[in-house]
Parts: sequence; structure tokens; C-alpha cells
Amino acid sequence: MRKEISVYMVSAQYTGGDTGFSYTFYFMTPEPIDTQFGRIVNLICTHQNVPFVELNTNDFDVDIIKISKLN
Repeated sequence: MRKEISVYMVSAQYTGGDTGFSYTFYFMTPEPIDTQFGRIVNLICTHQNVPFVELNTNDFDVDIIKISKLN
């Protein structure tokens, strides 16, 4: 039996500090999205080259929308 994989659209907006950004990407996982939140934030930090501490202390919003399931 295959494990269901969900596809999410992740939209992040950061308006604090010296380097604001708006970033949208797609994320696939067989795990519940609430257990993947730290991994998603780490991807954003790595791609945007912004330390987690800076995101944590400034205005950072993340929207996660489930868009489909793959069997």
C-alpha cells in the first residue's frame, strides 16, 4: 500500500530587518504538515540567506495551503 503524499503551497513574507522578501514555493510530504514546519522555515532561511533568529525577532508570516494529494 502506498503512502499518500500531500502537496502544499508555502507562501512566506518577511518585512523586518534589512532584507525583506516575499517567497512562494511548493512542498511535498507524506507527513502531517505541523511536524514539518521547522523544516519549511529552515528551507526559507537557507534559500533567502536569513538567520532564523532574525526571522524570529521580526515580522515573519507563513501561509501553508494544501493544494492536492498524490497516491
